[in-house]
Amino acid sequence: MDPVFHVGATVEGFERVPPVYSEAAMQGITVPPTSLRWAEGHVYISPDDDEKQKLGRSQQRAVMAGVRYCLDATGQVTDVKLTRESGLPGWDAKIVAAVEQWRFQPIASTRVCANTEFIYEQHIRE
Repeated sequence: MDPVFHVGATVEGFERVPPVYSEAAMQGITVPPTSLRWAEGHVYISPDDDEKQKLGRSQQRAVMAGVRYCLDATGQVTDVKLTRESGLPGWDAKIVAAVEQWRFQPIASTRVCANTEFIYEQHIRE
């Protein structure tokens, strides 16, 4: 199971969801994100205030978005595809933009891809 960047908490597991991508551009050896050596980038990405309010009004406590990204040999992210929409389009766009800025330590000459899921959990006061 791939790790999840859980906003405001720790990285933990989450139920796997089948990916919805199938483009030839995303071909590569798939590896777990934990096998990649992180260099830089933001992982804690919150929805905008409007989307947080929308989520609160829906009484939904959490949303999840998934991305698939590939790296070249230098550790540069080359492709990012949303594999699971959260229902919050602005947050989905922020996630894709952030992942596009991620950097990893150089890897083997083979192109590799990984899947990561982001969870935003909102605590509702009762």
